[in-house]
Amino acid sequence: MSFDLEDYTEASKRLGKLIQDGRLGSALQEVVENGQLQTVDNDEYWEGIYKLIRSNLKLNANVDGQKMFLKQLYVKWLDHVGGRMWKKEFSELKQELIPDFDPKTVLEPATQSIGQGM
Repeated sequence: MSFDLEDYTEASKRLGKLIQDGRLGSALQEVVENGQLQTVDNDEYWEGIYKLIRSNLKLNANVDGQKMFLKQLYVKWLDHVGGRMWKKEFSELKQELIPDFDPKTVLEPATQSIGQGM
């Protein structure tokens, strides 16, 4: 509601807390439909993430951090970013913030053994 009223400070604070506390769940959720367990997009999660990023951008708060967060979402969720309902908004956000970023070109970081460098 704060977001819709353009109170971006309050929206950022509330949405950040909901996401941090895991109250919006994850990008995907399991539901039972017609007696079958299925994995579906969590539209509430994607709405919260989108409005949090937009609120932070409106506040000019850590713009580079918002870009990095968006990149992380695309690397982790690839074609699922935004789910069904918010895909268009996330696509526009990606075009605005990180137009040249291709998550498929990101390589997994090399892992170090525990004893290395000691």
